[in-house]
Amino acid sequence: MRDPWSRLKTQSLARELTADEIAFAQALEEIFMSGVADFDDVARRLADNGVVAPIARHSLWDPALLEAELSAANRSLDQAYARYGIGA
Repeated sequence: MRDPWSRLKTQSLARELTADEIAFAQALEEIFMSGVADFDDVARRLADNGVVAPIARHSLWDPALLEAELSAANRSLDQAYARYGIGA
């Protein structure tokens, strides 16, 4: 499938994702699909692949940064939903 995200047309966001957030999400998807799930290993793969952290703006990944970036993304999307509603 060329664009696996095309099937998510019924899913809405209250704000557009940044290019860095999209790259982060795609990298995580590839890592998880390869069977890696441990945060230490995920962080190592992100660093090895040079994925830039959307908030911290660097690629020196460790488990604490991974948790912070995921939490920040969730907070930001929750705030957008609260402010604009789903699909606004």
